[in-house]
Formats: sequence, C-alpha cells, structure tokens
Amino acid sequence: MKNVRDEIDQVAHKQASSSVLKALDVIEALVDSGGSVSLAELSLKLGRPASSIHRLLRTLELRRWVESEGGRYRLTLKVFEAGMSVVERLDMISESRDVCTRLRDEFNETVNVAIRSGVAMIYVAKYERQPPMRLISHLGLHVPLHCTAMGKAVLSVTPEPERGALLARLDFEARTDNTITTLGDLVADLERTAERGWALDNEEFEPGLVCMGAAVLDHDGVVAGAISVTGSARRVPAAVRAQRGERVRAAADEVSQRLGYRPQREDRAAEGARRWA
Repeated sequence: MKNVRDEIDQVAHKQASSSVLKALDVIEALVDSGGSVSLAELSLKLGRPASSIHRLLRTLELRRWVESEGGRYRLTLKVFEAGMSVVERLDMISESRDVCTRLRDEFNETVNVAIRSGVAMIYVAKYERQPPMRLISHLGLHVPLHCTAMGKAVLSVTPEPERGALLARLDFEARTDNTITTLGDLVADLERTAERGWALDNEEFEPGLVCMGAAVLDHDGVVAGAISVTGSARRVPAAVRAQRGERVRAAADEVSQRLGYRPQREDRAAEGARRWA
C-alpha cells in the first residue's frame, strides 16, 4: 500500500505547477521566519537564485500576500485572514464559543481552544479574562503535547496505536522545572488524566501559570480538540484546581455533545479509563 501511495504522490508532483510550488515554498519560508527576511536570506534558505525568488516575491506583493520594507519581506494579514476563514468553518469553534465565554465569566480566567497538529496543539480561539493576563499564548501558537493541559487531555483519549506513535515522537523538552521529561512519568500522568477526565498543567509550560484542560470529541468519538482554563498559580491554589478541572470537563462534554458525541457510558472519566484498558 505504501508503494502505491508513493507512486501516486510522484505522479501528482509531476503534474503540479512548478511555479505554484515555488511560490508556496516562499510563503512557507516566510511563515517559518516568524518575521521579516531579506532576499539574500530567502535565497540561502531555499537554495535558489535571488532573481527567481525576487520574481515570486513581486507576484505575491501584487496579490497582497507579501509586503516589503527596507529590503525585507514579510507576510501580510491576508494570510491570517485566509487561515481564519478555514478555522471559522471548524464546527468546534462555533459550538464552543458560548460555552467558553460562560467558563471565562465564571472564573474570570482566560479560556483557550486548540486542535492537534502532529505533536503540537494549535490555539484556534481565545477568550481573555479582564483585565487580560500577560500570556505567551496567541491564535496560531503551537505548543507541545507533553507539557500542556490541552495536549495531555488529547493524548489521554487518543486510542492506540495512534497514541503510541505520538508518544514516540515527543522530544520532552523541559520548559520549566515542573515539565515532565520522561515517557514513564507522562504515561502515569495520562492515566490519571483519563481516570478523572481532565488534565493539569502545573506550571509545566510557563512558570507561575496553571491550566486545566479537557478533550472534545466529535460524533464519531474522534478527538476534535480541547479547551482549557489558564490562571495564575497564586490565584488558583491546589485546593481549587480539581473543582475547576471538573468544570472544564463538563464544558468539554457539553461541546462534545453539541458535535454529536454520545459516550458509551454517562461518566466521562469512566469512558476515558475504558480507552486505556
């Protein structure tokens, strides 16, 4: 089957427009840069003549995908607008909006929505507390699975063999002194998460912040994403984290039900434990 897929991919690549592929390479290089880059930097990164890349940049500028200043190039908000038009079509975004707003107002804490992409979670919606906290999170941010509440919540309900494949790809980067950095410790954490139905980030991703997250499932029982509540460790002492975790789990359950999910058991924690059995 793999050989057949490889052959199909090779044929598709031959039929693809080389100009479009080169333009997409430029856009992806600008995305990876995280800011502005010079023509020389793009030429070095892509391994192509500067003259060829310059023609592509001029075309992208004409269509307002790229802008330049002082000889440096960066993507415009048109890229963001295109991405958000896709995000808005995700059912989880629309179905979770009022649930997350209620959760934010209940605790006056920031509520996040994310979907998994590979071994990372991508923030697709954010509901800020007032006054806003100084957080590193923003729409489009990629965060690791192993040290975030939403990432661990998603892993806890991902069935085998997919979960094992994801765990094998984690690099266990230590973000803080509390970050889980071994597979054994993470598996133990995921088992606890599955039993209670929500995950805890105890200052594992960012010092001074705690986060409670729970996974959202679609009508087929497949993980659609996760929601979380983030707060200051001082404002959210250990004594109240379980209470908030239960509320996040209930909110995630409500969103899952709106997406058509019907658990085999009424108790979400029992359903999570069943997936680990």
